[in-house]
Amino acid sequence: MHPNTQLHYKREALEAKKSIFVDLEVEFCNDDRSKCRYFVTVKDDKNKVIEKYYETYKVDLFGDVFLTDTLYPNGTLLLPARIPLGNEIKLGNNDKYGFVQEKLIAYKLIPKIEINNHEYNNCVNILFETVTPASKVDLKLTTDEIDCENIGAVKKEMKMSYRPKTENVSADDISNSVMKYASTKSIAKNMGPMSYYKSFATRKVKPDNQGFILIDTYLETLESISHNLHRKLNIS
Repeated sequence: MHPNTQLHYKREALEAKKSIFVDLEVEFCNDDRSKCRYFVTVKDDKNKVIEKYYETYKVDLFGDVFLTDTLYPNGTLLLPARIPLGNEIKLGNNDKYGFVQEKLIAYKLIPKIEINNHEYNNCVNILFETVTPASKVDLKLTTDEIDCENIGAVKKEMKMSYRPKTENVSADDISNSVMKYASTKSIAKNMGPMSYYKSFATRKVKPDNQGFILIDTYLETLESISHNLHRKLNIS
Protein backbone atom coordinates (compact mmCIF):
# COMPACT_ATOMS: atom_id res chain seq x y z
CA MET A 1 0.00 0.00 0.00
CA HIS A 2 1.44 3.36 -1.05
CA PRO A 3 1.61 6.38 1.30
CA ASN A 4 -1.30 8.84 0.91
CA THR A 5 -3.60 6.00 -0.12
CA GLN A 6 -6.98 6.23 1.60
CA LEU A 7 -9.41 3.35 2.16
CA HIS A 8 -13.01 4.44 2.73
CA TYR A 9 -15.32 2.05 4.61
CA LYS A 10 -18.99 2.17 5.57
CA ARG A 11 -20.10 0.34 8.73
CA GLU A 12 -23.81 -0.33 9.36
CA ALA A 13 -25.49 -1.54 12.54
CA LEU A 14 -28.32 -3.78 11.33
CA GLU A 15 -30.65 -3.62 14.35
CA ALA A 16 -29.94 0.00 15.27
CA LYS A 17 -30.12 1.02 11.59
CA LYS A 18 -27.21 3.45 12.09
CA SER A 19 -24.06 3.99 10.03
CA ILE A 20 -20.56 5.34 10.51
CA PHE A 21 -17.73 5.85 8.03
CA VAL A 22 -14.14 4.81 8.67
CA ASP A 23 -11.28 6.28 6.62
CA LEU A 24 -7.81 4.70 6.78
CA GLU A 25 -4.97 6.78 5.36
CA VAL A 26 -1.51 5.31 4.86
CA GLU A 27 0.77 7.96 6.38
CA PHE A 28 4.09 6.23 5.74
CA CYS A 29 5.73 2.88 5.09
CA ASN A 30 9.38 1.87 5.36
CA ASP A 31 11.35 0.89 2.26
CA ASP A 32 10.42 -2.79 2.26
CA ARG A 33 6.79 -2.10 3.33
CA SER A 34 7.24 -4.27 6.42
CA LYS A 35 5.98 -1.43 8.63
CA CYS A 36 3.21 1.04 7.83
CA ARG A 37 1.36 3.60 9.92
CA TYR A 38 -2.29 4.43 9.27
CA PHE A 39 -4.27 7.46 10.41
CA VAL A 40 -7.87 6.46 11.13
CA THR A 41 -10.78 8.91 11.03
CA VAL A 42 -14.28 7.85 12.10
CA LYS A 43 -17.29 9.97 11.08
CA ASP A 44 -21.00 9.70 11.79
CA ASP A 45 -23.71 9.71 9.12
CA LYS A 46 -23.74 13.53 9.20
CA ASN A 47 -20.00 13.63 8.33
CA LYS A 48 -19.05 14.77 11.85
CA VAL A 49 -15.69 13.43 13.08
CA ILE A 50 -16.24 11.35 16.21
CA GLU A 51 -12.84 9.69 16.58
CA LYS A 52 -9.23 9.85 15.33
CA TYR A 53 -6.33 7.54 16.11
CA TYR A 54 -3.24 5.84 14.68
CA GLU A 55 -2.62 2.18 13.82
CA THR A 56 0.77 0.70 12.98
CA TYR A 57 1.14 -2.66 11.23
CA LYS A 58 4.49 -4.44 11.29
CA VAL A 59 5.60 -7.69 9.64
CA ASP A 60 8.48 -9.34 11.52
CA LEU A 61 11.27 -11.51 10.10
CA PHE A 62 9.09 -14.62 10.40
CA GLY A 63 6.15 -13.06 8.54
CA ASP A 64 3.90 -12.54 11.57
CA VAL A 65 1.78 -9.37 11.44
CA PHE A 66 1.56 -7.20 14.57
CA LEU A 67 -0.79 -4.30 15.33
CA THR A 68 0.02 -1.34 17.59
CA ASP A 69 -2.70 1.19 18.51
CA THR A 70 -4.21 2.90 21.55
CA LEU A 71 -5.68 -0.38 22.80
CA TYR A 72 -2.42 -2.31 22.31
CA PRO A 73 0.40 0.27 22.75
CA ASN A 74 2.97 -2.54 23.08
CA GLY A 75 1.64 -4.39 20.04
CA THR A 76 -0.41 -7.54 19.58
CA LEU A 77 -0.18 -10.43 17.13
CA LEU A 78 -2.84 -9.86 14.49
CA LEU A 79 -2.08 -12.61 11.99
CA PRO A 80 0.49 -15.44 12.12
CA ALA A 81 2.78 -15.91 9.13
CA ARG A 82 1.14 -19.17 8.10
CA ILE A 83 -2.61 -19.81 8.24
CA PRO A 84 -3.35 -23.32 6.95
CA LEU A 85 -6.77 -23.45 5.29
CA GLY A 86 -9.36 -25.07 7.55
CA ASN A 87 -7.15 -25.23 10.65
CA GLU A 88 -8.20 -23.30 13.74
CA ILE A 89 -5.41 -21.15 15.22
CA LYS A 90 -5.57 -20.00 18.84
CA LEU A 91 -4.01 -16.73 19.93
CA GLY A 92 -4.24 -14.66 23.10
CA ASN A 93 -3.24 -11.49 24.91
CA ASN A 94 -3.25 -10.37 28.53
CA ASP A 95 -5.78 -7.62 29.24
CA LYS A 96 -6.69 -5.46 32.25
CA TYR A 97 -9.14 -8.03 33.60
CA GLY A 98 -7.47 -11.22 32.47
CA PHE A 99 -6.54 -13.31 29.45
CA VAL A 100 -8.16 -12.41 26.12
CA GLN A 101 -9.00 -15.55 24.15
CA GLU A 102 -8.63 -15.27 20.39
CA LYS A 103 -8.98 -17.78 17.59
CA LEU A 104 -9.18 -17.65 13.83
CA ILE A 105 -9.78 -19.99 10.94
CA ALA A 106 -9.24 -19.34 7.23
CA TYR A 107 -12.06 -21.39 5.76
CA LYS A 108 -12.45 -20.35 2.12
CA LEU A 109 -10.26 -19.15 -0.74
CA ILE A 110 -11.91 -16.62 -3.05
CA PRO A 111 -10.01 -16.15 -6.34
CA LYS A 112 -12.15 -13.18 -7.35
CA ILE A 113 -14.86 -11.05 -5.69
CA GLU A 114 -16.80 -7.93 -6.66
CA ILE A 115 -17.48 -5.28 -3.99
CA ASN A 116 -19.21 -2.01 -4.93
CA ASN A 117 -18.65 -2.64 -8.65
CA HIS A 118 -14.93 -3.23 -8.21
CA GLU A 119 -13.20 -6.57 -8.62
CA TYR A 120 -10.59 -7.85 -6.15
CA ASN A 121 -8.37 -10.89 -6.64
CA ASN A 122 -6.67 -13.51 -4.48
CA CYS A 123 -8.90 -13.23 -1.41
CA VAL A 124 -9.47 -15.38 1.66
CA ASN A 125 -12.40 -15.66 4.05
CA ILE A 126 -11.24 -15.63 7.69
CA LEU A 127 -13.40 -16.08 10.80
CA PHE A 128 -12.10 -14.38 13.96
CA GLU A 129 -13.48 -14.80 17.48
CA THR A 130 -12.28 -12.79 20.48
CA VAL A 131 -13.55 -13.13 24.05
CA THR A 132 -12.51 -10.23 26.29
CA PRO A 133 -13.09 -10.30 30.06
CA ALA A 134 -14.44 -7.14 31.72
CA SER A 135 -15.15 -6.61 35.41
CA LYS A 136 -18.80 -7.75 35.28
CA VAL A 137 -19.24 -9.44 31.89
CA ASP A 138 -17.37 -11.28 29.16
CA LEU A 139 -17.56 -9.66 25.73
CA LYS A 140 -17.36 -11.55 22.45
CA LEU A 141 -16.68 -10.19 18.97
CA THR A 142 -17.07 -12.59 16.04
CA THR A 143 -15.82 -11.25 12.70
CA ASP A 144 -16.35 -12.93 9.34
CA GLU A 145 -13.88 -11.09 7.11
CA ILE A 146 -12.79 -11.17 3.47
CA ASP A 147 -9.19 -10.03 2.90
CA CYS A 148 -7.69 -9.50 -0.54
CA GLU A 149 -4.14 -9.25 -1.81
CA ASN A 150 -2.55 -5.76 -1.68
CA ILE A 151 -5.71 -4.28 -0.08
CA GLY A 152 -6.59 -5.99 3.20
CA ALA A 153 -10.19 -6.18 4.37
CA VAL A 154 -12.86 -5.51 1.74
CA LYS A 155 -15.87 -6.83 3.67
CA LYS A 156 -16.65 -7.71 7.30
CA GLU A 157 -19.61 -8.97 9.28
CA MET A 158 -19.13 -8.37 13.02
CA LYS A 159 -21.35 -9.71 15.79
CA MET A 160 -20.89 -8.23 19.26
CA SER A 161 -22.35 -10.01 22.30
CA TYR A 162 -22.01 -10.15 26.08
CA ARG A 163 -22.24 -12.76 28.87
CA PRO A 164 -22.85 -11.67 32.50
CA LYS A 165 -20.40 -13.23 34.96
CA THR A 166 -23.04 -13.53 37.70
CA GLU A 167 -26.84 -13.56 37.81
CA ASN A 168 -27.11 -10.31 39.77
CA VAL A 169 -25.13 -8.08 37.39
CA SER A 170 -27.00 -4.79 37.01
CA ALA A 171 -28.11 -3.27 33.72
CA ASP A 172 -25.83 -0.28 34.35
CA ASP A 173 -22.81 -2.53 34.87
CA ILE A 174 -23.54 -4.36 31.63
CA SER A 175 -24.14 -1.13 29.71
CA ASN A 176 -20.92 0.48 30.98
CA SER A 177 -18.81 -2.57 30.13
CA VAL A 178 -20.35 -2.97 26.69
CA MET A 179 -19.95 0.69 25.73
CA LYS A 180 -16.31 0.85 26.90
CA TYR A 181 -15.56 -2.25 24.84
CA ALA A 182 -17.52 -1.01 21.82
CA SER A 183 -15.60 2.26 21.81
CA THR A 184 -12.34 0.33 21.31
CA LYS A 185 -13.87 -1.18 18.15
CA SER A 186 -15.01 2.19 16.72
CA ILE A 187 -18.63 1.38 17.47
CA ALA A 188 -20.21 4.63 18.67
CA LYS A 189 -22.90 4.75 21.34
CA ASN A 190 -25.53 5.87 18.85
CA MET A 191 -24.94 2.63 16.90
CA GLY A 192 -26.44 0.58 19.73
CA PRO A 193 -29.93 -0.80 19.04
CA MET A 194 -32.69 1.17 20.79
CA SER A 195 -33.87 -2.00 22.56
CA TYR A 196 -30.36 -2.36 23.97
CA TYR A 197 -30.72 0.82 26.04
CA LYS A 198 -33.90 -0.43 27.72
CA SER A 199 -33.61 -2.14 31.06
CA PHE A 200 -31.91 -5.49 30.60
CA ALA A 201 -34.34 -7.01 33.09
CA THR A 202 -37.23 -6.37 30.69
CA ARG A 203 -35.56 -7.70 27.57
CA LYS A 204 -36.53 -11.12 26.30
CA VAL A 205 -33.28 -12.45 24.88
CA LYS A 206 -32.02 -15.90 24.07
CA PRO A 207 -28.34 -16.56 24.69
CA ASP A 208 -26.25 -18.72 22.37
CA ASN A 209 -24.83 -22.10 23.40
CA GLN A 210 -21.99 -20.33 25.27
CA GLY A 211 -24.33 -18.04 27.18
CA PHE A 212 -23.62 -14.92 25.10
CA ILE A 213 -26.41 -12.46 24.23
CA LEU A 214 -26.23 -10.68 20.87
CA ILE A 215 -26.10 -6.87 20.96
CA ASP A 216 -26.01 -6.14 17.24
CA THR A 217 -24.53 -7.17 13.89
CA TYR A 218 -22.34 -4.72 11.99
CA LEU A 219 -21.61 -4.88 8.26
CA GLU A 220 -18.53 -3.09 6.96
CA THR A 221 -17.67 -2.76 3.27
CA LEU A 222 -14.91 -1.01 1.35
CA GLU A 223 -16.65 1.76 -0.59
CA SER A 224 -13.75 3.41 -2.41
CA ILE A 225 -9.99 3.95 -2.57
CA SER A 226 -8.41 7.36 -3.17
CA HIS A 227 -4.89 8.73 -3.60
CA ASN A 228 -3.43 12.09 -2.57
CA LEU A 229 -6.91 13.26 -1.57
CA HIS A 230 -7.53 14.32 -5.17
CA ARG A 231 -7.39 11.39 -7.58
CA LYS A 232 -10.20 8.98 -6.72
CA LEU A 233 -10.66 5.57 -8.20
CA ASN A 234 -14.16 5.01 -9.52
CA ILE A 235 -15.08 1.83 -7.65
CA SER A 236 -18.21 2.88 -5.78
